[in-house]
Amino acid sequence: MAGILEKIRVAVLSNVHILLDKVIDLNSVEALKVYARDLEEARNDMREAAAAEEGNKRVLIKEIQELNTKISTTEKNIKLILSDESEENDHFATKLATQLVGYKNSLKAKTEELEATEKNAAALDKSLSTVENRLTEMVNRLDYLESLERTTKAKEKAAEAVEKASEVVGAGAGVKVDDIERKLEKKAATAGVKLERAMGNIEDAGTSAEAAAEIARIKQEMEKGKKEAKGTQPS
Repeated sequence: MAGILEKIRVAVLSNVHILLDKVIDLNSVEALKVYARDLEEARNDMREAAAAEEGNKRVLIKEIQELNTKISTTEKNIKLILSDESEENDHFATKLATQLVGYKNSLKAKTEELEATEKNAAALDKSLSTVENRLTEMVNRLDYLESLERTTKAKEKAAEAVEKASEVVGAGAGVKVDDIERKLEKKAATAGVKLERAMGNIEDAGTSAEAAAEIARIKQEMEKGKKEAKGTQPS
């Protein structure tokens, strides 16, 4: 178990060191996104490795406590056997002493393993903090660049709109309002003259019709008078 954990720890730390030493373009949004994802994966791997080390550490502490209890109990039993002052029972003490040696050897090995595990855990925690700090730095940088990118696009869009508006305004820059006003006044005056003439024609036409009617009436009256005059003459 310890060998597997050590291999995992070495592999994780090796990948982390390569990742932290990697040179990237801090002004490239896409490069930062890829790097941030790599850091996030490395952080997750390190958390799993750190959890495994912590679990191994707890197991070792428990085993060391059990070995200390066995050593203490075995030493008491050996002393109890030796205290009877009968050499006939010493072989029992010898058997227990052999077990005691085994317990102590195991205790030494477990203690060294615990020390190594604690160092590994400390190294993982330190590297994990470094990765998390770098990840935070990259995320902040990415947020800044994305915000800058949005602002830049908005400014470019606004500039494009202003340029189009300037072209429209520029196209009418040569037009003089006074010239337009004079042209409209001239058209209005011409239209007025035409209107007056048209109205005069209408009035002339009305007057001629009335005069013709009067002439016709007078002619009828004159014709009637002639007839009446003829009728009064003696035959």
